[in-house]
Amino acid sequence: MRRLTARRTRGRRALRLSPLILSLLLVSSGARAAESRIAPAVPPAPELKIDRISLNDAVRLTLQNSPAVQQARQSVALNRGRYQQASGQFDSILAFTPSYSHQMAYLISTGLKPEIQRRDALYTLGTAFAQIAADLQKDRRDMTGIVTTTCLNPYLSIDLGGGSLVCLTNPSSPQGLQIRNFNDILFTATSANTGSPLGNQLTAVSGRYLGFYQPLLTSFVDGAQMVADRSFQALANLGPLPSVDVIETLNVDLRYLIPFRNGWSLQPLVSFQGIKDNYEGKSDITSRGGKGVYPSYQAIFGLALVAPLSKNSSATAVDAAERAARRNLEAAIEALAQAGSQAVRDTVLAYWDLAAAEERVKLLERSARNQRQIGELSESLVKADEIPASEMNRIRARTADADGQVAQAKQAVTSARITLALSMGLSVADLDNAPLTTDPLPETEGVSTLATLAAPDLTETAVKRRSDVKASRERETAASILEKAARFNLRPQIDLTLQADYRGFYEYTDPVSGNLGHDTFWMQGYWNAMKGPWTGPSILAGLRFSFPLKNNVARGQLVQAEALRTEAEIQTRDLERTVRIRTVETANSTRKAAQEVTVRRESTVKNEETVRSSYEQYKAGEMSLVDAILTERNWTNSLLDLVAARRVFASSLTQLRYETGSLLPYQKTDSGVSFGDPQPRGFDFSAPGEAPGRGAQGPRGAP
Repeated sequence: MRRLTARRTRGRRALRLSPLILSLLLVSSGARAAESRIAPAVPPAPELKIDRISLNDAVRLTLQNSPAVQQARQSVALNRGRYQQASGQFDSILAFTPSYSHQMAYLISTGLKPEIQRRDALYTLGTAFAQIAADLQKDRRDMTGIVTTTCLNPYLSIDLGGGSLVCLTNPSSPQGLQIRNFNDILFTATSANTGSPLGNQLTAVSGRYLGFYQPLLTSFVDGAQMVADRSFQALANLGPLPSVDVIETLNVDLRYLIPFRNGWSLQPLVSFQGIKDNYEGKSDITSRGGKGVYPSYQAIFGLALVAPLSKNSSATAVDAAERAARRNLEAAIEALAQAGSQAVRDTVLAYWDLAAAEERVKLLERSARNQRQIGELSESLVKADEIPASEMNRIRARTADADGQVAQAKQAVTSARITLALSMGLSVADLDNAPLTTDPLPETEGVSTLATLAAPDLTETAVKRRSDVKASRERETAASILEKAARFNLRPQIDLTLQADYRGFYEYTDPVSGNLGHDTFWMQGYWNAMKGPWTGPSILAGLRFSFPLKNNVARGQLVQAEALRTEAEIQTRDLERTVRIRTVETANSTRKAAQEVTVRRESTVKNEETVRSSYEQYKAGEMSLVDAILTERNWTNSLLDLVAARRVFASSLTQLRYETGSLLPYQKTDSGVSFGDPQPRGFDFSAPGEAPGRGAQGPRGAP
């Protein structure tokens, strides 16, 4: 039966613990699920199967597929996660802390001493009263007198009436001897005077004495025997000496932590505590061998405040990591914009190279056709005996040379197509899938505006709008924030802790048996504790002082923060200097390239006029074959030089817009950067660098 009861008890405990175990299992399973979560794989570079592509489409594909832009987006996500992590220190936290302890300890002589004294006292008391009862019973049988025995209780006495007391605590007391002698004298006198008036009188006195004493003695014998029996029964109820002390404690603590950015934290709290302290295998009550300490239940409702007074006592130090992480996130966003601008620049330059290569092919193919026309014309002149047949070899050689230049130009086109595909982040499985261009090289209209721009204004505009400069400044600011925090935290640590709470207590005992029969998992006990009575407020105040002697940790952090801030400042100043120099250099190169385009265009116009008249002159025999060939070659070379000059101008203008931060408009969003349409042409550098446009990288707001 005892084993069955124990099993039921363990079953009830398992049932009570099941919600806690279930919650722990859910938390652990959630953690395992988070650990097993795998980041999506990066898709391979797409293949583009299209004959021709516009510049805007090429830029759009670049912003979607460029590895540099994708890495910059991941850098934004990384810094966003770091910022979120840094901000997490100010998240409110609901902390649930259940704990259960079952402590067992062997009792040593000091702990057993009270139990030994209890058992000795009961044994002594029972033995003494048993002896008293036996002696009084003997005296009642033989009527020899009043028996007095050793008794430590001064209240064990007999009142004979008339103020005559017989104390049973001391057998040698004078009063006891006098009563005994009086009884002996009375008995002797009565026997000697039998039948006489004195004897009759003495007999009457003796009868009254015996009528009073004998019932009282009988009652006292019964009382002494009852005390002895109860003492031995109480000793038996105590059982053997305990050997193991068992303490069970259940704590359930629920706190809501509210941190502030000045370092303070507020904690409303609710706590429950149950304690059971007893000997192993014993009842709760003292008469059954227990400690007499019943399970107690306590409910606590309070408010705690932790306030740093020195180190970490200001937003300068407390939220420095969050503010620095925010600056680094802004830097990552600006770096994403810069990566997009740089990728677009490379794509636009590759686009201009391909466009120029395509124009070279067209010019060389036209030159080859012209050479063939000259050959056909020469054959007719040879048949007419106007020129010798030997001139045809020179014509054939020039035609073969022109065809070779066409083949070489086509190879350059193929190389430029591959370069453009690589710049856009595309994969090329077949050379025929590499796209060609649809937009021509830009013209030089408006280049005179560039000459009116002052170099200082242009360079300051570039420094102000360049995304990489903005990113470097954000990193410098982040490093400065951390430096100020590290300098502030050189102070010692002094924390003030305040707590005020009200407490409800409950202890239940069975009014019949005095045995509670409940453990620390009895929920009714905690409910009764919540119903009161309540006491409070209880106040807890404490200070924590921490004075590092050398303070190497804080000093080392300050040295690192100073170095990071100085390094960031150097990088920013160097980048600004580089941007200024490159802007001036690129602006000068763009002006010279525009001038060269103008000169080359005038040269092509004159050569074109010469070529038109040369055919008629050659037909009429007024121009030699060599002059005709050279005239056509000079015109072709002038056209090729014009294409080269236009490519240099387009590249310089694109590079200038990149250097001044006006190549790719963008707008910062909550999730990253939204890019606008590229602007590789034009000489207006006053437009803001952050301008909305049709999303060139896909869905608007994508990081």
